[in-house]
Amino acid sequence: MGILFIFRNSLQGLGKKLTPKTSSFIELFGKILFVVFVILYMGYLGVILCEPLLWIPMTIQLYFSLRNTPDVCLSARSPFSLIQSPFISYLFHNYFLRHNAKSKHIS
Repeated sequence: MGILFIFRNSLQGLGKKLTPKTSSFIELFGKILFVVFVILYMGYLGVILCEPLLWIPMTIQLYFSLRNTPDVCLSARSPFSLIQSPFISYLFHNYFLRHNAKSKHIS
């Protein structure tokens, strides 16, 4: 879900207003399909599964839209380019250092 928000907000910040709306339409039509086909048979479990399963195509659509935007330079145009960015790796590294340090002091 976090990557979905990052992609959506990045595109909006770049002035691409139609692309995030397309993602919202994917969510709307997906929910309609879930109501018609899945929730009738699965009940509440279908309601629970609806949101996370719809985030996947929404994120894929936003990723390819962001990837094809000429204003964005994703390193090697790979799906993991956000993870490879220095800022994200810095946060990731510091989180695990703090988490490991805390767990060593507790035990």
